[in-house]
Amino acid sequence: NETGQIEHSYKAQFAKAMVAGLSGNDTEGLRLLVRLLEQCPDCETRLMAWVRYYISSNLSSRNAPKLSQEFILPIVEWKAELHDDHLMNISIDLVAYNYFALKDYDKALKYYKLSLDRYQKEGDHLMTASMLNNIGLCYLNQRKFSDAEMTFKKAIGKFDGVHKLTNGEKTFRNIVSGNLGTAYD
Repeated sequence: NETGQIEHSYKAQFAKAMVAGLSGNDTEGLRLLVRLLEQCPDCETRLMAWVRYYISSNLSSRNAPKLSQEFILPIVEWKAELHDDHLMNISIDLVAYNYFALKDYDKALKYYKLSLDRYQKEGDHLMTASMLNNIGLCYLNQRKFSDAEMTFKKAIGKFDGVHKLTNGEKTFRNIVSGNLGTAYD
């Protein structure tokens, strides 16, 4: 049927874009993704949500958070059944990151807190500490020093009770400790 052929064509184009990106040709991969999105700009399908995510992620990494938001925000606003939980989760994280880069700390806090809730439910101590650190950084930028201090202490506390920290976790804990010191200043 015609709908199946169109969907197959979109999947093939998406695969080409992913292969280009994985082969180190990010610009070609991005061009192919944009072309695919142009074919169906209003499609609210799982595939198009992934297309939007990869375009947004690429733009964010190129220091274009405002443009990145234009592609990622529709994903978090669509009905949840259109895409999987993993896509929704990483989309929320990217929205928070972009708002932080845009210095819109109120909106960044909203999305970082959504991510924090998810990581706490999953029992992921490292990502919970990371989100707490990000929330603390928002508070620092809002000049809410006591909130920042309390949040950084919670982040550091996530490493307590972990029997053996990796070198990366030790480094991250030291970074959060440094942020705590900034809140004291």
